[in-house]
Amino acid sequence: MHLSIASCETGEKSVAANLSKICFKQEDIELFSAASHDRNPIHLSEEYARRTFYGQPVVFGVLGILACLGKIDRQSPSSLSRIDAEFKHPIFVGIEYEIKIIQRNHATLRASLSDGSRTLLKLDVTFGDERPREASWGDLGSSARLIPADPSEKELANGAVVTGEYQPDPVAFTDLMRRLDVDELQLGRVQLATLLWSSYVIGMEYPGRRALFCTLSLKFARPLGCQQAPFSYLARTTSLNVLNTLGSDLQFFAAGELAAEGQSSSVLMPARATRSANAVRPFLVPTDCFKGKVALVIGASRGLGAMLTSALAMQACTVWGNFNRSASEAELLRGSLADASGEVILAQGNAASLEWCAALECRIRREYGRLDILICNACPPLLPLQLESAMVARVNSYLADAMALASIPMSVFMGLVEESAGWNVVISSSFVESTPKAWPHYVAVKCAIEGLARVAARQYPKAHCLLVRPPQLDTDLTNSPVIQNAVMPAEFAAAAIVQRLQRAPERELEVLSLQMG
Repeated sequence: MHLSIASCETGEKSVAANLSKICFKQEDIELFSAASHDRNPIHLSEEYARRTFYGQPVVFGVLGILACLGKIDRQSPSSLSRIDAEFKHPIFVGIEYEIKIIQRNHATLRASLSDGSRTLLKLDVTFGDERPREASWGDLGSSARLIPADPSEKELANGAVVTGEYQPDPVAFTDLMRRLDVDELQLGRVQLATLLWSSYVIGMEYPGRRALFCTLSLKFARPLGCQQAPFSYLARTTSLNVLNTLGSDLQFFAAGELAAEGQSSSVLMPARATRSANAVRPFLVPTDCFKGKVALVIGASRGLGAMLTSALAMQACTVWGNFNRSASEAELLRGSLADASGEVILAQGNAASLEWCAALECRIRREYGRLDILICNACPPLLPLQLESAMVARVNSYLADAMALASIPMSVFMGLVEESAGWNVVISSSFVESTPKAWPHYVAVKCAIEGLARVAARQYPKAHCLLVRPPQLDTDLTNSPVIQNAVMPAEFAAAAIVQRLQRAPERELEVLSLQMG
């Protein structure tokens, strides 16, 4: 049988544990969405997910559960009696993970899905003594949501209730179970449908669009007779705490009888902070001090880069704003600066490409003949990594990608900056000193980029280098329920940097450490 999810046994089987490898693909995500009707954009939209603190789409948590169930080797069919799952960390496409199955006794087992030493999903499964009953699909029509709900915290806190009918898409359901090697007749079609429904109700109903699944506990009723879909359900929110963790009671019915009940918890992602170019105005007095000057901001469409672009344009600077994929945000930024005394010119392209940077350098030289400020601000999406064998390839890949976003622009544009006796501004981080243990790749690349800039300052002595070490900034990267509130507004950091650039250089290389408060 061909599986789109790669799997291979490690050869370390024992009586107690079974280990295997798994790597999710994009088609697995799409098939699960089709089967479950869960269309939450955190899983399906590259553009949406890139603006979250994950920086990329996340694999459905229940898809991880099914992948674990597909690795269970049971000698005799018996229905699922109870499932308890904890989604501890996100799962991503294209990464090889390990599934471990530990048989505790005849009726219970524990499964885990891990990335090296990090457990991403923990699952406890209990089996009943009876064989699962048959179930047949009905004609549900199009009652499933196409767009996820987005209720307010107030609506959720007031005990929101959602009811309806549900069944998975029959064709996609069968294809999904076959792909994951899940025996739907052995484990129970109703039980498996309940799992898919839990993903749907959390991701599409309550809490819906901003949901991050945390825990799921389901107890299945004793198998009934032949069960006919569509099924019915009730989900009621029971609590919403100060950390925006939402508790819900779940009930799933087949043929009018209770088939499963349990609880779930999920975290609400904070509403995305949207800042206009005007956010930096209170921190800067508009002047013409950069009139006739030309700047290039690498990574200009969002976060600190957008605020730097805004601040420079408000000081009469001509700003080339580089972005790679965030076209709509870049256009919005330029439009919001239409009345600025300076000008914003959008430059879409990969700043880690030598050819692209060389072409842009020729254009800037031809059209303006100068470059007074180069700001290397872009960085790949940042996720925690452990310095261990399972993750070292990703650590090294991050180092290479992030380094290129600074080394290539500097290697191409520093000659033009030196001709103007201008500034090479490198956005580093206060983490080069505090060294958080979850981000070895980020700390390493910021230290390396600082070293590169120090040498560049010697090789291009007429240019001036400014190393900027901000603390955590209030951007998409930190728009997370687990990030503390002690983050610096990006507009404040941008204003501090531009204020320093307004003054004459004091030495060939300076370090600007930005402090909270």
